[in-house]
Amino acid sequence: MTLKNFVYKTWCTCLIFLLVFNFLAPIKKTYAQNFQGSWVTENNRMFTTVKPSIEWKSDTEQKEYKLIYSLKSNFSDEESTGWIISSNTFHQFDDLSDNTYFVRLFIRDTNDNEAQIKDILSFTVDTALPQGGFIINQDDQYTTTAQVTLNLNAQDLNGVSYMSVKNLEDSQWSDWTYYQETYLWNLGNTAGKKTVNVRFMDIAGNISQTYSDTIILKEISDFAITDTKYHWGKNEIETLVRMGIITGYPDNTFKPDNNILRGEFIKIVVSSIGLEPVKGDNLTFEELQNHWVRPYVEAAVKEEIIKASDYQNGFNPNEYITREEITKIIVRALGRDNEAKAVQNAFLDFTDANQIKFKGYVKIAGELGIINGFPNGTFAPTAQATRAEAAVIVTRMIYVKSGKPLQEITKSNLKEVSIDYDKVNTSMLNLLTVKVIDENNNEVIIDDDRVIFDSADNYSDIEGVTCFRGNNYRNSASYGTAEIKENKLEVIWDVPISRIDGWTGVGWNGQPAIVKWSDKVKQNMNIYDSKKNKNDLKEVIYGTLDGNVYFLDLENGEYTRKPINLAAPIKGSVSIDPRGIPLLYVGQGIDKVNEEKVEIGYRIYSLIDQKKLYFINGIDRFAYRGWGAFDSTAIVDKHTDTMVVGGENGILYKVKLNSNYNIQDGTISIDPKTVRYRYWKNGNKYQGIENSVATYRNLAYFADNGGWLQCINLNTMKPVWVQNVTDDTDSTIVLDEEQDGVSIYTACQVDKQGEEGFSYIRKINALTGNIVWKRPYKAISKIRENRSASNGGAFATPVVGKNQLDNLIIYNLARCEEIEKGKIVALDKHTGKEVWTLNLKNYSWSSPVDVYTKEGKGYIIVCNSAGIMYLLDGLTGAVLDKIYLGSNIEGSPAVYDDIIVVGTRGQKIFGVKIK
Repeated sequence: MTLKNFVYKTWCTCLIFLLVFNFLAPIKKTYAQNFQGSWVTENNRMFTTVKPSIEWKSDTEQKEYKLIYSLKSNFSDEESTGWIISSNTFHQFDDLSDNTYFVRLFIRDTNDNEAQIKDILSFTVDTALPQGGFIINQDDQYTTTAQVTLNLNAQDLNGVSYMSVKNLEDSQWSDWTYYQETYLWNLGNTAGKKTVNVRFMDIAGNISQTYSDTIILKEISDFAITDTKYHWGKNEIETLVRMGIITGYPDNTFKPDNNILRGEFIKIVVSSIGLEPVKGDNLTFEELQNHWVRPYVEAAVKEEIIKASDYQNGFNPNEYITREEITKIIVRALGRDNEAKAVQNAFLDFTDANQIKFKGYVKIAGELGIINGFPNGTFAPTAQATRAEAAVIVTRMIYVKSGKPLQEITKSNLKEVSIDYDKVNTSMLNLLTVKVIDENNNEVIIDDDRVIFDSADNYSDIEGVTCFRGNNYRNSASYGTAEIKENKLEVIWDVPISRIDGWTGVGWNGQPAIVKWSDKVKQNMNIYDSKKNKNDLKEVIYGTLDGNVYFLDLENGEYTRKPINLAAPIKGSVSIDPRGIPLLYVGQGIDKVNEEKVEIGYRIYSLIDQKKLYFINGIDRFAYRGWGAFDSTAIVDKHTDTMVVGGENGILYKVKLNSNYNIQDGTISIDPKTVRYRYWKNGNKYQGIENSVATYRNLAYFADNGGWLQCINLNTMKPVWVQNVTDDTDSTIVLDEEQDGVSIYTACQVDKQGEEGFSYIRKINALTGNIVWKRPYKAISKIRENRSASNGGAFATPVVGKNQLDNLIIYNLARCEEIEKGKIVALDKHTGKEVWTLNLKNYSWSSPVDVYTKEGKGYIIVCNSAGIMYLLDGLTGAVLDKIYLGSNIEGSPAVYDDIIVVGTRGQKIFGVKIK
């Protein structure tokens, strides 16, 4: 190398070094100067955990720096360090012992320049073993295998780090486990008194004394009743089974329509009101000398529920009991005997009133709402009562005797979800900005209206499909069972409908409701007389793109009453109040008719006279987005009279209805009070809730057009966790209670990803937000010249398998792999692996529906854009039959027993029978 070259290269190297140094130095200085925030430390003594909360303002882009902390105790020269991933967040230091700690906070840029931006901050951790006991809260003490929740006295648990438990029968303590505020463990599978022990240990190894409490486990060998799922008396039967008052048969059936024996009924009544069986020398009836029912009969005689004079020819415990006799027994059990005698000659509005011996008892029982007549106007006093009738009547007696309404008692058995926040995925919570206001635009800090939704099986008090996907878990659009012998589909009726502008027939996600009204409610409504007097009427209620809500007879498609006209297209699905009261909930999808703007929002109608009772204006000044459609469909908490619905304006609405239905006068009114939840995520301008909100007790779930899935506590109106699900999500989230916990399933479409991308199907832990598994499917979005798109991926809501299909989650994917094709995939719930797939020549946005026989065999109904309805074997995906309905089927079917109802874009609603 020549001297000239050496000098030249040395000069260049120095120049580069000077340029880099002069460039980087200001960066370091800028970082230090621009930091203008502060940081504080929260010491949560109970978990010996420290949470530094960092608040700052900086002109520097977030992506250009990271934070680093330095932690040191007062007795150690060693220093631990760690990264804090982003700004405006916190980091927690676990397992800190009894000492003083010092923390420094640094900022480091992408070139590894570092500046100290905060001086040392110190805090002290003090620990102490508990001085108090604990409370056992047992969710269900009537199952043979019980889990117990310990609600520990938090103020006595400062410094506890570990805990160990054992039952009285256990010879050894369990291994030490990290302390949990709520702890569950199995108490075994034998009935009887159980003593539960717990002890604690702090970080230093000190062990507390042993704390104990006891519970009683009752043995119910046939708790899992298999033949009442779709029975009209299901809720009352299950209530009495859970209370340990009635049992089923060894084959896990209840046989609800079998008649009940007199002895069986007396035992149920005595048990239900808490009477102790009378043992000893008492013997009212000689025939019962060695009969098992004797102690229960003697208890009933002692309380004058029955009298020896009632049974001149003996008690005859193995005879079937009549409806009139059980009415008399129930009224006496309520202490209303004298009242009944006083009105013995009362007028009764039954066609067979002259056959009723004990008119006073029937009158009192009717006024209390305990027992009613039949649709044909008879009371049938001498008819033998069924096991289901007995369960319903006794359950109503329990409610009346308690002095509380049914809704209040049922609600008292429901509990808010207990969240283990140590396991919750909070990584994205800090990216949300949330505000909640009431109908007067006042900010809501604490919401006093508590909401706890019931389980999916108990969502509706009325028979049928009352909302999109049937309930608050959004897991079923079918009701009842089908008797399927031929594996065939047959159109049994069709009804023409109309259009508004280019909006024809039924669009996405249009699903009908199908309900069987109670006779008293039906008489209140403006149903045509010919249909009002029809026995076993099941009414189809369908909102369509021509702006009408149609009312049809499920059996033949005939009109049951005139339509309700919104005068603007309905894209979503209607909801019927699950309490069986005459309220209709319906959203609007389009804001223009004949190029003229119309109001857009969500409406509630009276189904007595079809008058509009309430309107939520979708064009809400509180919203960040100015689009006011409601493709989302409402659900209603029957216990708290509360409606929940999401809007495409990005607002979650919680509405206390304050409904008042007088069934005697045939009047209904509401006085809604609304709370609105608004959120903003930096970088996400796509607020908008098009899927329907699902709920698990007090938790609500929805995803938005920007691909953000949220879990909201409806009783604090605050997010519990947030998860990124990649892209716009119109497919409704579904919930499933499984052996290993509560899960949600969700899938996105291909929209923001562009012309090609992936529809991701995910299983997520519903309580923590952690992803259990995900599975991608390639999908295509069709972009038009005006940049509007017809997207691919998941638009349909999945089938959550039950009975024979219990291990499957089944999705319908549009434009999968090729632009016009579709795919049905059945995945194993636990692993996410494919069990079967069905490739379709034409894509579909319609949601599949699962249908079952009485034996639990599962079938799938799915429709596509070519107008074809398929009947599939749910276990294999094999096509059993298909029929052509003439036009694109965007809407989603609903099924009642063996009749499917669905509308098409070809301006027709079809009734299809499964044969």
